[in-house]
Amino acid sequence: MFGLQSDRHGGIGAGFAALLVLVACSSPAAGTTGNGTESDGDKTEDQLVFEKDVPAKDVPPTPDAAVPDAGTDATTPPDGQADSPISDVQPADTTASFTKLCAPCTANAACQSGGSSGNLCVADSANGSFCGVACSMSDAASCPDGYACQTVTDPGTGQTVPQCRPTNGGCACSADAIAQGAKAACAVTNSYGTCAGTRACSAAGLQPCDAPTPASETCNGVDDDCNGKTDDVPAGSACTNSNSFGTCTGTLSGCKDGVPLCNAATPAAEKCNGLDDNCDGNVDEGMCDDGNPCTTGICGSDGSCGQIPGSGAACSDGNDCTTDDVCVKGKCQGVAAACDDQNPCTTDSCDLAGGCTHTANMEACTDDGNSCTIDACIAGACTHNSMGDGATCKDDGNGCTLDGCLAGVCVHTDDPFDPPCADDSNACTLDVCKASACAHLPVPGDVTC
Repeated sequence: MFGLQSDRHGGIGAGFAALLVLVACSSPAAGTTGNGTESDGDKTEDQLVFEKDVPAKDVPPTPDAAVPDAGTDATTPPDGQADSPISDVQPADTTASFTKLCAPCTANAACQSGGSSGNLCVADSANGSFCGVACSMSDAASCPDGYACQTVTDPGTGQTVPQCRPTNGGCACSADAIAQGAKAACAVTNSYGTCAGTRACSAAGLQPCDAPTPASETCNGVDDDCNGKTDDVPAGSACTNSNSFGTCTGTLSGCKDGVPLCNAATPAAEKCNGLDDNCDGNVDEGMCDDGNPCTTGICGSDGSCGQIPGSGAACSDGNDCTTDDVCVKGKCQGVAAACDDQNPCTTDSCDLAGGCTHTANMEACTDDGNSCTIDACIAGACTHNSMGDGATCKDDGNGCTLDGCLAGVCVHTDDPFDPPCADDSNACTLDVCKASACAHLPVPGDVTC
């Protein structure tokens, strides 16, 4: 209208300044202060609460814009420029638009103030969701100090739009947000799904996310995986039926009132019926056991028991005097144990309850070939104790020696009495022992022989 433009720092042309003087001198409109802004009385409670958190020096000036001539649509882009896929939204009241910046939120509607409609509730993966403010990607001053204009995705439309976002790592709870108990949207995600929740502001900061942890869907009347469906367990899933007798498996056909519809059999005590009643993988086990490891019990069609004899399996016949017990045609048989310990000084026997025994005896034992020792069993061992000195020992066949034991050895000494010895049939000689040998001495004197 006036053909004048303001500069980027608030400067204006002289003619337009004169016009502002006239406006300033006029009475302020109802509900406004003398500088043309809204009075505190006209602001909402949210505007008053969050406006305290944005310093006045941080509020950027309205970007330069040419004042349109009368009849010109201010929303029409200049000739030759196409609409940008990223919409630069400038709030009508810049000061009011920052009152919700970085406030905890759960939806876009909670972030609007001062007539704005382009502010988004932006998810922060680390903390929750906080309000952004629409800004211009081409104007760095469209966001307060500590914030930058960044592109984010509108969760409602999927479009990419610019918003003021903190450059210091994330939004925190302000004093006013703590006082109001403001809440930020959050979620817990794992391989099962994503569950939504909120994080409340407190004096200690943002409280932990109250969203439940996603879990595998089960029949319990709860949407375990947070997909919006309760008990949507896939038909055909494995299921079990358990009690004190065992566990039977089956497949799930669905859920009813939080209870699984499982076709698994109910475990029962095993019976002689050709069925695996307790679902342990064995049929009629223990029903026809006769206690004989060499037979196999079977159930007849009428429920009666029969026994099948077996052979070759290891067993025990309960007899300690047998070894290598095996089943032979339904009976356990063993081989007689070898109890001979090859010791002549023990008597070998077998005890059915204890096996081989070896009792010491006092029998004669192996001769050591020494006639001056006594070979006898003592305490289960063969001993060779010496006989006393002078005891007669083995005769050496010499009539001129005395055979006797000395220190356990058989010795043959000269007979001091020179006894007669073998006759040499010579009448003119004397047959006597001399020096352990038989001598034939001449008869003294003249003797007729």
